Amino acid sequence: LSKCHSTQGPFLSFKEGDLIQARDGRSAVQVRFANPMGWDPSKGEMYQGSVFYLEYEVSEGVYTKLQERTCTQMQFLQLVIFGKYESELESGSP
Repeated sequence: LSKCHSTQGPFLSFKEGDLIQARDGRSAVQVRFANPMGWDPSKGEMYQGSVFYLEYEVSEGVYTKLQERTCTQMQFLQLVIFGKYESELESGSP
């Protein structure tokens, strides 16, 4: 598993293989596949992109898959920063 050390520009574009580990080292997420954000000129609006990712529990260097999830690129950024994304932040889900 490779770790994500890149920065994002004005359009989010997490990509396949990006691995982000929690600060405490006990969990991680890895992007399986993704579509980047971008401008849709026909609609005159931003396309939010999507990220399909795996959640892992990490113990003594062993990654155990917990679940597969899908969200937008922006929600994935919120997950990386806050540990959960908008709908989960609003509902108070763990």
